[in-house]
Amino acid sequence: MAVGEDRGGYELSTVSDAAAADYRLGIDLGLAGRPGAAAAFDRALAQDPDFALARAARARMLLMAMDYAGARAAI
Repeated sequence: MAVGEDRGGYELSTVSDAAAADYRLGIDLGLAGRPGAAAAFDRALAQDPDFALARAARARMLLMAMDYAGARAAI
């Protein structure tokens, strides 16, 4: 797996290696039902505010937590 790819081998829309790593961590934590996914997505976005996939994943985490206003604001 290259640095700019997700676990499935698809290219990520960021040029930041750190943002990509935090995005993958957020996905892993979210799928495992473990805490820390939202914080990982926040770190990814702090390193690359234009990282659309991390933004969408963060909004999805909020949606799953039934924070509809937060999810809408996150997009």
